[in-house]
Amino acid sequence: MSPEGNLLMPKKSKKQSRKKAAHSVQKAGGNRATISPKALWIKLGTPALFAMIAALLFFGIPGIKPKLSSSAPSSQSLASGLLASMSESCAYAGSNDDCLLGKLQATLEKAGDAGLYGDKQVKKFAEVIRNHKLDPIALTKEQGDRAGTLAKSEWATNNFKHQKARTEVEAKSYSLDGEAQYYPRDNAKHLEEASILYGQSKVKGGATYYFHKHPGTVGFANGKPTRWVRAEVSGNSYHGHPRDVKDVVRDIPGATE
Repeated sequence: MSPEGNLLMPKKSKKQSRKKAAHSVQKAGGNRATISPKALWIKLGTPALFAMIAALLFFGIPGIKPKLSSSAPSSQSLASGLLASMSESCAYAGSNDDCLLGKLQATLEKAGDAGLYGDKQVKKFAEVIRNHKLDPIALTKEQGDRAGTLAKSEWATNNFKHQKARTEVEAKSYSLDGEAQYYPRDNAKHLEEASILYGQSKVKGGATYYFHKHPGTVGFANGKPTRWVRAEVSGNSYHGHPRDVKDVVRDIPGATE
């Protein structure tokens, strides 16, 4: 090949390259201009659709409100609304009384029970919850009702006949004469409230009796140590006493010491 031919080859290659590049640009531009509506919808509309669905799920559909239950809470039950609204910091011993009482009162008013529970009853309810370290989350409806019963009732003063002994020897001696005795060191009122909150109940002759076996012995009945307490709620008062397991089985079959 002549030298002249060698000099012309690069010029021809550059021209061809420019034509090829221009053709590629024109082709690419033609592709962009001819995207179908369906492809455009898939590309742009799908993300917008998902965003709209997410917004409706999060904020709700405009003009549509969730249906609310019209049934009012039972005036007997305080567990559902009252205890669920209380923070644990207000429920346990050593907490601020104002915190607990404030939440109790506010929830009572909201539930429409304020007319049934006065300030004295609300304070008593708070005392029961705090003294017995009731867990608002774990508390059952029945226990809430029983705590409400205690809030409306007074501890009967005649119960002192079951804790008149000054020593355990005296307590055993008194129990032999038919007057079951708590240990002098124990809080009889606290034991009877716990029996009402957690015991097995039985209705007899217009009164409700609660039988509860405590973790340790609480006193003497018929001269023997016992873990059982029978608490009675009648009218607006409650009281109880230690109970011999032999007497308990008459009301609670299968009871053991």
